[in-house]
Amino acid sequence: MTKENILDAIQRYFKDVQCIATNMPCSKIAQVTRVLFDAWSESRRIYICGNGGSASTASHFACDLGKGTAVRGQPRFKVIALTDNLATISAWANDAACESRRIRRCRYRD
Repeated sequence: MTKENILDAIQRYFKDVQCIATNMPCSKIAQVTRVLFDAWSESRRIYICGNGGSASTASHFACDLGKGTAVRGQPRFKVIALTDNLATISAWANDAACESRRIRRCRYRD
């Protein structure tokens, strides 16, 4: 790969990112933001899950909400990524169908 090819690839990438940002559904993002804010202000828990690579995204998002939004003197988000405990996930996989694992993890949380 030449320097010109690398530069072209970078420029295409930023053009794609700009196109995506321009076409983001702002009203949907506002709805999700309101749901998250309401959960925070009412001290409710937020459960996040994902499958495959999205499990990592769920874990990362939970970390961002739990730590990245922390403000001194304010309560933090109560957020749990249901994908973060591999031992529990594999134990449920041994005993239950995949679709019931996440339901049970939610149900048995205090």
